[in-house]
Amino acid sequence: MVLFCVLWLPVFYLFWLTLRPAGSNSGELYALFVGGMAALARFFIPSIIDPYGFEICRYLSAFMDYTSLPVLFPMIAAKLIRRFYPRCGITDYIGFTLLALVPAALVSSIVWSANHDILRLVLTPLLWTALVLVFYPLIRLAANNTLGHKIVAIFGTVLYTLLIPFVWWAFFCQRTLIGTILLFPSFVPMIAVCAILLRKRHSKEIKAGFVQ
Repeated sequence: MVLFCVLWLPVFYLFWLTLRPAGSNSGELYALFVGGMAALARFFIPSIIDPYGFEICRYLSAFMDYTSLPVLFPMIAAKLIRRFYPRCGITDYIGFTLLALVPAALVSSIVWSANHDILRLVLTPLLWTALVLVFYPLIRLAANNTLGHKIVAIFGTVLYTLLIPFVWWAFFCQRTLIGTILLFPSFVPMIAVCAILLRKRHSKEIKAGFVQ
């Protein structure tokens, strides 16, 4: 389980490199620097909110310590770096975020392995990946000029950002049935994004074959 937590994100990042548009730049050095700072903070402050408190505290801990906030931090950092230092050349925000989460996963695996916590070691990196892959397409949809697209994207972003920690909360509180049911709406969008990108890549390869 420790190996899964350590290796999942690097392996998935390599898989993402085969899906992203040609010429994209993840800003690897910036991503690792941001991820290293986040991992250092996580090592010294494992939990902002006590996960063993009341139900609302458990959910907030899932949101801030284990799922949404750890993903949102490198996302925001990538946007800020791109805004204030355009020469960085970052164009692949999904790749940036996935790579920035690698140091956090490494440090977290060390902390969580002491208690043999399967929930944190397995579910957390999977939820991180799902949130990264779904969040950015929704943001891109929100940038569309159509009002309907904006509404759908904003609603979907808020709902998904709140859903992911709810899945973690359900399993942590041993509400296995609820957590299992919520895995479906959590992972299906991620699988759909990968399937769409794989189809686009396959279509381009077919067209390139015809051109040759």
